[in-house]
Amino acid sequence: MAKIQTKKLNINDFSPDSRQDISKLARSLNPFFDDIERAFRKGLSVEDNLPFQYVTVDVAVDINGTPKQQVSTSFNLTNLKGCVIINAIASDNVSFPTSAPFASFKTVGNVFTLVNVAGLPVDKNFTLTLLLMA
Repeated sequence: MAKIQTKKLNINDFSPDSRQDISKLARSLNPFFDDIERAFRKGLSVEDNLPFQYVTVDVAVDINGTPKQQVSTSFNLTNLKGCVIINAIASDNVSFPTSAPFASFKTVGNVFTLVNVAGLPVDKNFTLTLLLMA
């Protein structure tokens, strides 16, 4: 994993005409850069602090992309806004998506249900890794 490194604003990197404005900006941004570096060094992770959740589901679809069995799972987010398929692995390790898979879904409370998955071959079992976003 790459280590985050920030570069502080240095007024000497700018034209003399801009230095007064850059100095004001640097007083706010440079301490912020230090705080971000410290937070990542202490174990801050994007996954733990951004409003999304990974979910893994198994699905096989019919000719219209409708799941052959209901595919539902609970989630821990408030106000779910979207879903992206980030991985699709066939159980036979031979089949592949026919195009970039796209999922349509509905939610009731904190239950996520796949309604349609475009881009998967018919009658093939896939394990999908979904990224749910609030």
